[in-house]
Amino acid sequence: DSEKQHEVLQKQYEQKKEEADEQLKKVLRAQEELNQLNRTLKQVEEYNEVMKGEIANTRRAAYNVEENVVNLERAKKKQDLLIDSMNEEIKRLNDSKTLYQAQLISQKEETAAARNTLKEASLEIDKVIMSKNTLLSDWKDSINEMQYKDKAYQSLKDLIKEMKQQILRIDSEILGAKKEIKAEQNISERLQQRQSKYGLEK
Repeated sequence: DSEKQHEVLQKQYEQKKEEADEQLKKVLRAQEELNQLNRTLKQVEEYNEVMKGEIANTRRAAYNVEENVVNLERAKKKQDLLIDSMNEEIKRLNDSKTLYQAQLISQKEETAAARNTLKEASLEIDKVIMSKNTLLSDWKDSINEMQYKDKAYQSLKDLIKEMKQQILRIDSEILGAKKEIKAEQNISERLQQRQSKYGLEK
């Protein structure tokens, strides 16, 4: 009977030892998975910092474009005032035409010069308008790009949050596995003690 009981204890000991070894393998695998996740998390966080820098640069570029648009609008207002002034000058010259017949040639030259200046001013305004439209288009493109990068940044934040939660879950599993291994080791030690006791009695 004692020998049979010894064999039973031996089998129980071997079984518990196998279970403990299996739990240890699980812990090692979980630890490796955790290490891999930590490496991936670090890479994601580094990419996140790069994205932050790019978004900041895009925002600064958008603000610069907006400032240039404001300056162009001010320049256009000045050109509008200049055109109004030129039109008033032309009107004054035409009104005084009948009063200064002796100065007709001079007045015609002045009028031609004023019209030429007006034409040049109109061409300049066209250039300003074209520049404004180009800047507005660039500004809209910058805004769209900034919105896209904001979405990408939010996605990265969500991914980081999810990975951190996964790491916490794995840590919890590892802790549970370690507790199970400890319990199995305690059982194994008790079985060994009982086995030794029966061996001595035998």
